[in-house]
Amino acid sequence: DPRTLWAGVEASEPLSSLARACERAARWAGFKPEGRAFKPHVTIARFHKPRIDALTRFLTRHGRFGSAPFMVSRFVLYSARPMVGGGPYVVEEAYPLSGAAWDLYDHSESEGGSVW
Repeated sequence: DPRTLWAGVEASEPLSSLARACERAARWAGFKPEGRAFKPHVTIARFHKPRIDALTRFLTRHGRFGSAPFMVSRFVLYSARPMVGGGPYVVEEAYPLSGAAWDLYDHSESEGGSVW
């Protein structure tokens, strides 16, 4: 049964570098390493008991969605509270991206960069 509907995001080195930095910071904070490979995406929906026929019809009509590139001004870290029906999702933190410089050297594993 499918449980999640998501849209893939084109991978890029800055995005992969950010993901590696987040993974290092999480391990430094005592979290277990993520066992799955990083796949940039945006989660659109989660399903508890999906109706396969309805989901198939939806994806047949809308599954080839595409978008022109666009700038992202912030990203938001959400957490999910386990409840019946999924969610609610809680905003843990919002991080503005405008005006911030991402120093690839400071976050490079091979260069001995800092955790953050």
